[in-house]
Amino acid sequence: MIEKFVNIEASSKLIENKKLDLNYLKKVREFFRLIDKLSGFKVKRGIQKFDNFEDVDRTKSN
Repeated sequence: MIEKFVNIEASSKLIENKKLDLNYLKKVREFFRLIDKLSGFKVKRGIQKFDNFEDVDRTKSN
């Protein structure tokens, strides 16, 4: 899951992959599950909009 790159060009080729396949989506899901386990902060599903940083801090503390 974690990859080491020699230079910025090699890493940008991975980011520029426009083709979404099942394997890529599984890696993304595994990454977010790992972050969820390692951090105490629970990530809500979907897109969230905040008006200011105080709202963000309130959400993090819940």
